[in-house]
Amino acid sequence: MMQPFSLAVLDSLVDQIAVLDHEGVIIAQNQSWVSFSNENGGDLRKTGVGVNYIAVCPQEIQNGIIICK
Repeated sequence: MMQPFSLAVLDSLVDQIAVLDHEGVIIAQNQSWVSFSNENGGDLRKTGVGVNYIAVCPQEIQNGIIICK
């Protein structure tokens, strides 16, 4: 989990941000990410903290994600 200051910085951004660990698990998300999901019929059980985002996102998105180890 990220420190509160880091989350405050993420929440200050208007773009939808999710931070993934090296396995693709979402470890943090900003409020814009949550709002976008809620406004577009998303399910935070599939796109929220603790979920392996790479496992649930379409192939097009997987190709655009860079995982640094």
